[in-house]
Amino acid sequence: MVKHRQRVAAMGQLGERIRQLCAARGLSIPEVERRAGLCRNQLRPIVSGRNKKPYGRTLVRIARVLGVGLLTADRARLDGCGELRP
Repeated sequence: MVKHRQRVAAMGQLGERIRQLCAARGLSIPEVERRAGLCRNQLRPIVSGRNKKPYGRTLVRIARVLGVGLLTADRARLDGCGELRP
């Protein structure tokens, strides 16, 4: 139960960070999805915290669009999700 709470809290932090980066770059969530080559409405569940285990490749695509380093995306996969996902 504690691990679940930690994951939910971390995903909320990840979602907030994505929102901040989008705002700083003047990008909407749908625009980030498009530029990252994601399916429509794939990013919203990550930002809202509903998707608690996003795939690593999805986070890497988002990180590239938002201009953050891949190490930052890897750290999000480890710290934010509690386990490394491909």
